Amino acid sequence: RGTASWPTQKNGRPMWRIVRSLAAFLPCCAKAQIPGLEQTCDARPISKKVEDWCDRSCTQLLAFLRMRADFEAIDFNVYKASDAMNTWSSCPTAHRGILLARIADQLRKLPQGLDGLDAARRLLMNTEYIARAYVMDINITGYLASGTSYAPWFHMGIIHHLITDKYPEIFDMSEPQGVPEGRQQLLQSLEHYLSLDAPDRPLKRGLTRGSLSSLDMAVTRFAEADFIRITRAPGVLGHGGEESAERAEMERLLSLGQKHLQQAYRHNKARAPPSWSDLHGVLTTVGRSQVPLFDILDRLDSQVIEGIHLRDSVTHESKSFLVHLLPTRNVESNHVRSVIDLHCDRVFRDIVAEHRGQPITVVEVGAHLGGCILHALTHSHLESRGLAIDAYAPAVDALRRTAVSNQMEERLTVVEQFVCADDDRKFSLVFSETGVLSQPGWEDVSVNASCERSSVVECRSLDSLLQAHSFDEVDILRLSVLGREYDALRSAERFLAAGKVKVVAASVLRDNYAPADMARMLLRYGYTLTFDASVDEEVLQILSDRELIPEGTLTLVARRANS
Repeated sequence: RGTASWPTQKNGRPMWRIVRSLAAFLPCCAKAQIPGLEQTCDARPISKKVEDWCDRSCTQLLAFLRMRADFEAIDFNVYKASDAMNTWSSCPTAHRGILLARIADQLRKLPQGLDGLDAARRLLMNTEYIARAYVMDINITGYLASGTSYAPWFHMGIIHHLITDKYPEIFDMSEPQGVPEGRQQLLQSLEHYLSLDAPDRPLKRGLTRGSLSSLDMAVTRFAEADFIRITRAPGVLGHGGEESAERAEMERLLSLGQKHLQQAYRHNKARAPPSWSDLHGVLTTVGRSQVPLFDILDRLDSQVIEGIHLRDSVTHESKSFLVHLLPTRNVESNHVRSVIDLHCDRVFRDIVAEHRGQPITVVEVGAHLGGCILHALTHSHLESRGLAIDAYAPAVDALRRTAVSNQMEERLTVVEQFVCADDDRKFSLVFSETGVLSQPGWEDVSVNASCERSSVVECRSLDSLLQAHSFDEVDILRLSVLGREYDALRSAERFLAAGKVKVVAASVLRDNYAPADMARMLLRYGYTLTFDASVDEEVLQILSDRELIPEGTLTLVARRANS
């Protein structure tokens, strides 16, 4: 349940006592009896029913924290459970995370300027108590090697960003980081590196060691370790990771990075006036230096191989299923790391359940990391066969590695391709932001395509791809291409007209291109439609008026009559 041992401060006071005292300042986890039960999570002996409830509540809290969402987004029942379960003793990892998320939430609500300054200083001091343990007392190498945590560095980074933005004078008390000649190149290299899902070369420093501060050296070493982790030593030992010389070198760099960080921390602490000593810590060490310490540590804390248990799987029920992910704050990767499950909607899962025990052919356009097609192949039949199509190269490579890691490469073909109805069109890669998370998307540059643009791709019809990979019929076709579902589906019109696609599951958003035209086409070819509890003509009516389309992503299901 995340019950890692608590470090002890040099004055002999256990960290858990400090964190417990913070709970009094931020009352989120007071001791209470579990609703409907006669015990608390720290009761001994404890009943099986209470223990299961406590385990489940701790798991849900950790999942929320790993989602990297604002505190206000927490499910009320999950938050209420944190009160009842007494997290500081029964789920201390989640307790610390809730404290950090709560501090960030309170900082957002404080008034700007002098009115909120004193409260902001107190919140910073509370953050520093927790942050210090991760820098000075916990072995970062061992901590990161233990698996995905509750994203503490992310939450610390949010707090640092809020203070920098709202109360910059707090960090003015620490000496501004100098910018020697060429240091800006290091910061630019770090920013570029952190944006990459598939870096092909290690970080370019461009500076001699003497030009770098201890903090610069720490972040540089962490980035070098991250490159080895992604390219040559991914995964946790026992969950996709293996002992190797590369892993040993990664751990050496992590250890060296922590030593540089500790040195920077001590230097900052030594410079602090006695009256401000408690305020000088990890966040003030970073101060206004622009060094992305929290971003690179959060990236290191985001596993690129996650071992998950596929409930009710036909093919992988008794063994861990290894999912290869992207190292950035990618929407699908973040989901898998948070809930430890494949990223796939309930409607599609229900369609697959209808084919349990039957060998089927599944095609997914816009597969990305393959959450839905992997679910279909593992929950139908060992002889099921799939074709996954996506245009984003790092995601395609990750999905291919997933297939190999789970002995599925003979059953799953992964193709890097953009699908549309007009073969002469070109698209350029863009990234859309969803809060702190990102997702690759594509912009039509057919008219203004430039050789200077990176990641420009041409497209092919789905008809031609199905024929090229010997898919004569498709049992389930899923389309999830960020609003271009109708365009992708039109490119398979020959298959639809010939009745060679039995079920279509297409994502629908309010800003989809021509969703009503997509529904008309499916009705014309003899499909029955269901969408958000509506059928056929009712569906057409909803999709004809964008205001009637519910917010969020829903699934339009089309079934071939008599199939």
